[in-house]
Amino acid sequence: GGGAVEKDEEESIKKSAFETLVLLSVWSPHESIPLLSLSYPLFPPPSVLSSAQEYLSDPRPDVDFDLGIRRDLRRSKCYTIDGGGSEIDDAVGVEVEKGEGGEIKRRIWVHIADVERWCFGAPEEIMEHAKTRGTSVYLPTGSIGMFPGGMQPALSLLAGRDTPALSMSLLMDDSGAIIEDSIDIMPSTVRVDYKLTYEEVDEMLAEGVGYREEWELGVLLQAAKLRRNYRIGRNATESLIDSPVPQGRVEVRMDRLCEQGLKVEVVCEEASYNSGTNSTAMGGNVETSDGRLLVTEMMIMAGEAMGKWCRKNGVDVPYRNQAPPRFKDRTVEWQFYRDLRENDVGNGWPASWYVRRFFEAVELGKEAKGHAGLGLDEYVQWSSPIRRFSDLQVHAKVKRHLRLKAIMESSSPLPASVTATDLGVHLSGVNDDVRGDLHDIDWNDGKKGAGEGKRVMKEISRYWTLEHLRREGSGRVYVSTVLGSIPNVNQPKIPAYAVLIEDLGFETVYKSELGELQIGSRLNLRVSE
Repeated sequence: GGGAVEKDEEESIKKSAFETLVLLSVWSPHESIPLLSLSYPLFPPPSVLSSAQEYLSDPRPDVDFDLGIRRDLRRSKCYTIDGGGSEIDDAVGVEVEKGEGGEIKRRIWVHIADVERWCFGAPEEIMEHAKTRGTSVYLPTGSIGMFPGGMQPALSLLAGRDTPALSMSLLMDDSGAIIEDSIDIMPSTVRVDYKLTYEEVDEMLAEGVGYREEWELGVLLQAAKLRRNYRIGRNATESLIDSPVPQGRVEVRMDRLCEQGLKVEVVCEEASYNSGTNSTAMGGNVETSDGRLLVTEMMIMAGEAMGKWCRKNGVDVPYRNQAPPRFKDRTVEWQFYRDLRENDVGNGWPASWYVRRFFEAVELGKEAKGHAGLGLDEYVQWSSPIRRFSDLQVHAKVKRHLRLKAIMESSSPLPASVTATDLGVHLSGVNDDVRGDLHDIDWNDGKKGAGEGKRVMKEISRYWTLEHLRREGSGRVYVSTVLGSIPNVNQPKIPAYAVLIEDLGFETVYKSELGELQIGSRLNLRVSE
């Protein structure tokens, strides 16, 4: 129809304009339109960069140290485990202690970078910069930090140096449930013993090092497996997915021998169906990573424990709530999913793809209403304050509570370093030192930027995956699995399907001019211009 013609003309004009700008060297051949559409500048202005450098060279006093609530945990062994990035938010550890009856207990520690120590009270332009972005943006070509460049090392939990953290410790029972009375949270100083990648942890566990010299890793993995089973027993998403659909991660790096000086690779890795950034559960032709499982379950556990602690102590934080799937209202679809799963159609991937339609959206609320996807009664996100502004706000809220509690229980004079922002309240009449502007926490801060960041990451990842396919050349054949049928609005007579290009972990749409296809069947799809 006319609408389709107009859309084609519009796309043609856009393409022509893009090519003209590239020809004039205004843009590069891979200029990112999604990045240019962001509502904030791509790079921090010089004033913010200079302000950050000056502040880090002379930061504000450590209020928690002055109040006597920062605990020295430098002798407590801990590890950071990640994919090798520059923003290192979290570390984990475990200590053995004896119970009252002499029984052996294993206390798990989770340490999160104490970004609040540096940033609340920092120059206003630094916090405004982070608030506007709302999140760090991770792209195939590199990352764009939520904080100005150069601050990440100071904020991160780097190995071999004394670093401020917000630490949590807890005990679990034999089922994997958190013993609520065991939860302890405090500002701390830690010294990370080892910086490890997921692959290094996998290797250490496979070779036995993680059960001998570094026995803590083996204990943490055992705890992680117990936690996973605990959540599955409470109908977490993992209980519905036997073989998660693999996901591809695209990487772009400089290489003079490649086209346009760029090498584009797609790595098929683990799929995630839990709290977000940490990938864990696996299926199909991708191996399971014990290191990823360990970190993911420890962070999910920390989120549950934070929810329990905040509820018990009356600390107002946003809970991430997700209603359970309404299977009873959709019996035909539910039975179709069960048939796919029980018959292991297409390596189990079609069932994992199909079940997504039952998942309810995650919503934030002042009260804990349960997170069905995680199989938990309460869940609060707080483990990534370097790259999520909302997590940093949770840190501030928790630390304000701890500071006020310490002040009310102490007879000592209030340190001069403490401000109203550190406490979230004015204490006029109690101590004249608590003055200054009071910056309350608005949970809507950072939401717009975070939403834009997620959209941009998705669009740019897809662009570079398609660029990888283009470079492979016309005629390259990929083995693909038919995941399920989808509506074809523009051409209703031609069946459309969601398919998985297996080697790339890339889901795309295939319109079958040959007619209907069987779900779970494998196709040889050829790349075309």
